[in-house]
Amino acid sequence: MRVLLILCWILTATVMPAQIQSSPAEGDKTVAQLLQTHTGKSKLLLVFFHASWVQPCQWMRKEVFTRPEISLFFREHASLLEIDAAGYTGNNEIKAYQVSSLPTLLLFDAGGNLLARVEEALDAGRLLALLQAWNKPENKGSGGGMIAGGNARSTLQHLNRAPLIPAAKSKAPEDMSQFGISLRFCQQYEEALRYTRQFESKVDKHLSIVERRLSGEVSQYQVIVSRFSTREEARAYLPHLRVLGLTGEIIRL
Repeated sequence: MRVLLILCWILTATVMPAQIQSSPAEGDKTVAQLLQTHTGKSKLLLVFFHASWVQPCQWMRKEVFTRPEISLFFREHASLLEIDAAGYTGNNEIKAYQVSSLPTLLLFDAGGNLLARVEEALDAGRLLALLQAWNKPENKGSGGGMIAGGNARSTLQHLNRAPLIPAAKSKAPEDMSQFGISLRFCQQYEEALRYTRQFESKVDKHLSIVERRLSGEVSQYQVIVSRFSTREEARAYLPHLRVLGLTGEIIRL
């Protein structure tokens, strides 16, 4: 009996720390609640909207957030808040932050300003690159925080703020590039096809579906309006989409 107790104690001491380290997420809180306690911690805040029935969401939870390099970054430089779309809190937060697809990632600076919004699943390399790109001293100070009261909607004022990041590197000329407008990421091809057919008669541009493979068994499907010769041409087409109740992000094809 004593031997069994000793074995149990050894297993607990060796297994439990690994379990804790593999789950860096905060508890069940709203974005505004966490921002109020988070402001001034000199850390970035990543909010991860997910659902159990969305395969790319579960893939990120199991294969991305558990990676050692991701866990290490969160321990040292950022906090993670997971919001389940199926819960009461999640339903309200989705409305407050206008989340229309899952997964959605919102990255805030230490002052509560929204830095980046990503509406697709990211592998560990792309997620770490995103986090490192914004892990700058000017994004980890508390002076920029403008979070007022306990209402999550108050942070929506930051959606249109200029990003607090050093000047971007010079880019190659875009004259010969092709651009598109990304409308939606879907979990299943059939879902993307139904979405495309719903709007193809109303959009006088070509709608295409692009498969983006996340792993050997997990894919997501991106619906894109294409093609535009310049970024300005794509930007000029956005008001036409808004009339149809559609929003999109300009991407390079």
